[in-house]
Amino acid sequence: MRNIRVCSALIETNGKILLAKKGEDKRHHMKLEGEWHFPGGKAEKDERLEDALKREIREELNINIKIERLVDISQKQAGDITVKFFWFLCHPVDAEKIKLNKEITAISWVNRKAVPKNLREDLVSKLPDKILNYLTQ
Repeated sequence: MRNIRVCSALIETNGKILLAKKGEDKRHHMKLEGEWHFPGGKAEKDERLEDALKREIREELNINIKIERLVDISQKQAGDITVKFFWFLCHPVDAEKIKLNKEITAISWVNRKAVPKNLREDLVSKLPDKILNYLTQ
């Protein structure tokens, strides 16, 4: 049995959530290239979740974030692999420094209530209820 921990950032400022358009990523099993998603990534084996999320955001977007709180935890089973998703509400510290790269080809600050309309339908259906409730409140 293998466990994978994935951290996702709901980066919010002024009632808007940052969505990132996925670039080329040969490591990912899902075909997300060109799709909008919440930035984040996989935590290393002994890495604290908050440290992993901050590292991933720096790697993907070249910015620092302040983590406000953990919003939800969800889990998915894929054969002998358990994937746990940790959803954090965050705020950008230096959003003006965002740089795009091969991993992230575009960003968009989307009104919180409009976020689900900007994501692929099958991705929205996999969002935990607490995350959907937060986005639509």
